[in-house]
Amino acid sequence: MIKKILAILVAGFVISSPAMAATTANVPFLTWENGKTQSIVLGGPGSNSAWKMALEGGNIAPLIFDQSVKSANGTYTYSLNIPKDLEPGGYVIQAVETNGNKTVVAGVQIKARETYRITEIPTDLRLLAIIFAALTAIFTVVRSRKYAQLSFARRRVESNFFFYKFRNTRLASEGNSLARYAALRSGEPLHQISPIAWSILPWLAIPLGIFTTIKIQFDAAIPNGPIVLFFLCAALGELDATTGIVLALSLGFMHVGLGNVTNVRGLVVAVTFTLAWYFPAMIASLVELTIKRDFKKLSEKSTALISALIASLVGGASVAMSTILTDSLVVNRQASELLRWPLAAVVALVLFVKFSSSIILNRDDVTDENLYLARVVSPGLATTLFFGTLLLVYVWTNQFSSALIGSLVISAPYFLLFLVFPKIGNVLKSEVPRNILLEAVIVAALTWGIYILIQLLPMAVVSKSRAFILLGLVPSLLHAIYSVAVASSEFQARRSDVEEMA
Repeated sequence: MIKKILAILVAGFVISSPAMAATTANVPFLTWENGKTQSIVLGGPGSNSAWKMALEGGNIAPLIFDQSVKSANGTYTYSLNIPKDLEPGGYVIQAVETNGNKTVVAGVQIKARETYRITEIPTDLRLLAIIFAALTAIFTVVRSRKYAQLSFARRRVESNFFFYKFRNTRLASEGNSLARYAALRSGEPLHQISPIAWSILPWLAIPLGIFTTIKIQFDAAIPNGPIVLFFLCAALGELDATTGIVLALSLGFMHVGLGNVTNVRGLVVAVTFTLAWYFPAMIASLVELTIKRDFKKLSEKSTALISALIASLVGGASVAMSTILTDSLVVNRQASELLRWPLAAVVALVLFVKFSSSIILNRDDVTDENLYLARVVSPGLATTLFFGTLLLVYVWTNQFSSALIGSLVISAPYFLLFLVFPKIGNVLKSEVPRNILLEAVIVAALTWGIYILIQLLPMAVVSKSRAFILLGLVPSLLHAIYSVAVASSEFQARRSDVEEMA
């Protein structure tokens, strides 16, 4: 009886991966790449949901497939994340019955991963979405009135040194934007230690960026190249975000000059790759400046240390985001594993030491550098994000409709940052205090929850990934709408206060 059931199952066997090397009369033979998620569809009149599917072979412990819910036509989709370090060679898929009996249902040839397509690696897509959702939540919370007044202590320096005067003048000419303020905060620990080094470092970054580009040209291509130089560029960028921006611009312009950028996609690859050199410092500075308001009940030193730790972790996570974005665009080349979590750890450590140094230095010759946060992001940045995500999602899915809907969902929270509705503020009165860490964790957890629910659907891996691209960041959108309501309430309350004072 069991043999008949298995015959029916094999007859209904459908492989989601396009690489089917060959088949025999009764048992399919498949070719899969390691480091990707693979799936099979099995079903029939006698299919049993209690059965397990396992990949076995070599000296590895059996790898158990995840099972979806039952489809309308009675089939189940079994998915397995093939480890990237799984030894290439021959393996078998076995049906494991409740009593422990096993029957081979397919043979599998595992080979090394040749291409990086993020829809075939949903674990990376999940990580990218969770990090981006948390970052988006940070931006939407920061618009609250609670975080509007920003301040940090800046060393007073009287210097006629040309490079120092030049950088100070340039910073003053950029106005009171949040980007300028975050960059200034990012470099302040270095400024307190050595104003001369602070003023010269961006100039030294220009030849370093050019040299790094040349080494990439000779050795490989983005994202491959001299790992030591990549770590050095990232470390310098975390010490001072302005230096990181100069490094990124130097590499970008040199990359174009050498003829390595022949289309928009090549340019975006350079942008996403160098994002790890300055964005972690920028977002970490924003978090460090604002999240202190959530720990007022603690001592000043404890608040500073906790803020430094959280900001550093956020900065480190953004490195992983940069690496995944780059790999998803390059496709045929993959960044070294060192450029993900090892680099993220180094970046987080540099950021933590930098922020903690302010507690140790505790200088007296300082003045408060203040900013009233009237706007979190500019319309230009939100528009750039929309078109950038449109390109990204199109590369991932090869479907313009999915790219358009996905980019709208992803960028909508940033456009909502400009909106308030006073009439809504008259109706909705939010008494719940905003909290950056708590809200970011909730949004990230909901994003993860959507991923888990989608994985239960009886769909192929790529189809699940496309569904997650469209739905995964809906919690961010809902959170942004909630933030609009809260901001409208705060706006109305502030206007009422002004009218009473008048």
